[in-house]
Amino acid sequence: MMHYIYTSRFQPFNIKELAELKWLMEESRSNQAKIVMGIINPDPTRHQGKSDPSGFWQRHNPLSYWQRYQTIVTIINHIGCSDEVVGIVPVPGRPSQKHNMQLCENVFPPRAARKMCVPCVFMHEEENKRIKGLEKQGEEVLPIPTHAFAPRERIVFQELVTCLMASEDSRLHDKWKCFVPEAIFGILEHARVINTVKRHFLFDKRDPYHEIKEKWSPTEILRDTALHEEVRRLFAGHFIEESQYHESGGTAATLGISL
Repeated sequence: MMHYIYTSRFQPFNIKELAELKWLMEESRSNQAKIVMGIINPDPTRHQGKSDPSGFWQRHNPLSYWQRYQTIVTIINHIGCSDEVVGIVPVPGRPSQKHNMQLCENVFPPRAARKMCVPCVFMHEEENKRIKGLEKQGEEVLPIPTHAFAPRERIVFQELVTCLMASEDSRLHDKWKCFVPEAIFGILEHARVINTVKRHFLFDKRDPYHEIKEKWSPTEILRDTALHEEVRRLFAGHFIEESQYHESGGTAATLGISL
C-alpha cells in the first residue's frame, strides 16, 4: 500500500491546504493509496528541526500540536476523507532537509511505501530545491499542482492569516476568515488564537501590515494577473500598489489589470 505524506505547519489550517488535501483525496482514491498528514513543528515553543527560522517564530505558530490535530480531524470529517487519511503524525521540520527526515523515520511509513507530497505554487527555485532535497535522499516525490488551483487558494501563505489576525487596521477586520475553512472557526475562537497572535506580535514589535507587503513582493505574485485581481478584490489594493506593478517588469495594462 502506497502512502502520500502531506506535511505542513497548519498554523492554522488554511484554504490552500484544504484544496491540496481534496486533491490528494481524489488522487489516493484513483491509485488505491492512503494519506498520512504530518504536523511540522509540533511544539511551537521548542523548534526541534532545522528549517527557515522565520516560519517558526511564535507569532506565526499560535496553535499547539493538539489544537492543530483537532482542526485536521475536523476537516477530515467535514470533507469526508476519513477512509483515505490513516495517520496524523508529528514532524520536527521540513522533510526535504536530511536532518529532519532522519528524525521522521519512526513516524513515517517505510520508504518503499511512501511518496512525499510537495505543493508547487509558483514552480520556482525554492520548490524545486525541496523536491531535489527529497530525491537526493532517495524519496519518491508527488508534486501537488497548487499552481492550477483557484487564485484565492494560491495566494494564501501561513503567515498571511496570522498577520491579518494581528492587524489593528479596521479595513482588515475578520479578513483572515477569507483564508480559513469555516469548519474550524469554532476551534480557533475557543483557543483564543487571535489574542495569542496579537500578544506575540506586540512582544516581537513587528507590524503585521508591513510583513504582508514584504511577503507579497516576489515577482511570482506580482506578475500573476489572477492573483493580482484576487488581492485587489479582497483588499482594495492595500498591499500591492501601482508602483509595484511597474517594478515587477510590466505595466497594469500588459497585466490586464484596471487600476
